[in-house]
Amino acid sequence: MWRAVLLGTALYLMLGDDPDANLKLNGVSYIVAVVWSYYDGVFAKRMWSIAFLEAIFLHLAGIQVGNLIAIIFGNPLFGS
Repeated sequence: MWRAVLLGTALYLMLGDDPDANLKLNGVSYIVAVVWSYYDGVFAKRMWSIAFLEAIFLHLAGIQVGNLIAIIFGNPLFGS
């Protein structure tokens, strides 16, 4: 769970005003989650096939943490 908190915090801190850049940021963060899961995953140590699956859950949890931080501290997309 701590990895999702770190990923979500990084996503929130890199969030900007451009929706296209934010979409690309989500793609890059999924790739980071796959590599992270491959090297330091709970189930996917050194197995790419399971790393892709584990990264989906890590990425989705990270997005939710980023959304929670945006609710608490304000969302830069809405200027609040």
